[in-house]
This record gives sequence, structure tokens and C-alpha cells, in this order.
Amino acid sequence: EEWEACAQLGQEAAVIARKAGVRISRLNVGGGFPNHRAVGVLPDLEAIFATINRVGRLIAANLNLDQLLQEAVETICEDLRLDSLGLGLIDPENPEMLILLRAVGAYAPDIPPNYRQSIHVGICGIAARTRHSVLLNDVARNPDYISMPGVSAIYAELVVPVVIGERLLGILNFESRQPI
Repeated sequence: EEWEACAQLGQEAAVIARKAGVRISRLNVGGGFPNHRAVGVLPDLEAIFATINRVGRLIAANLNLDQLLQEAVETICEDLRLDSLGLGLIDPENPEMLILLRAVGAYAPDIPPNYRQSIHVGICGIAARTRHSVLLNDVARNPDYISMPGVSAIYAELVVPVVIGERLLGILNFESRQPI
């Protein structure tokens, strides 16, 4: 029974990893939001698939869920060479809220524990509601940007929704001190 649950989790995580790679490669830059533009360079498709492969190996390593999520977030942040990455999941008790489950990188120590955010505000909320990736390469120019308490010097943000079928599971929130 436990093995079947792990296998199911592994299959779902593999789907998430594939979808994240596809969503990043089809990044919706512009998205109808004023005051941002794409000036940076995203990792090439080969780098994205290498990251997916690394995450797949983590899944195959039979880690517990906490270890898997932490190591997957660290791997993605490291491979994409970004300053910070957060994984927010939809609260199962209140699907209008994102719960920051994991954060790694330069800003992680400054983020309040158990941070929660409504899907009706901010760039994370826009990505969650629209199910489209959002890239801002000058967060100061976008009125929807919400600065995390205790975190400063962020220049760019990329938010990628994690969706299986029509079901929103959460978001990956990449932040950087330079254009992405």
C-alpha cells in the first residue's frame, strides 16, 4: 500500500516536472500585463530537460516527500542559476490561498515561516489564476508585484503554475537580482 502511494506520487511528480519544462519553454511573456518585458535569456531546452532528468532521479531515489520537495527545489534553483526559488502549493482547506512550502536561495532565510498568499493578489496570484507563466524583468514597475516581508533587492520574477490537467497544484516562484 505504501509502495503504491510512493509510485503514484512519483508518477505525479514526473508529470509535474514534464509540465514545468513545457510551461517554461512556452513561457507566456507579455501576458497582457503592462510595464514588463523580456530582456533576459531563459535556459535552453537542453538545460531544462537536464533539470527534469535530475528531478526524475530524485523521484526514483525513494526519498520521503519532504526530502523530495526540498531537494527538487534546490536542484531547480541551482540548475537555473537563480537567486531564489519558492514552491507554493494550494491550501487543500482553502483553495484561494497559496502556502509557501519550500524556499531556497539568497532570500529563503528572510521569508516568514508559514507564509501564505491569496491567489487574488500579486504576481503569484496572477499565474495561479490564469494558469500561465508570468515574467517580470523589472518588478518595481509592476503594481501587482508584492515584496515578501524582509526581502529586498529583487529585480526580476518568474512564476510558473504547476498544473495537472485542469487542477492547479501550486506555483514555482523564481526571483533574481538581475533580468531572467
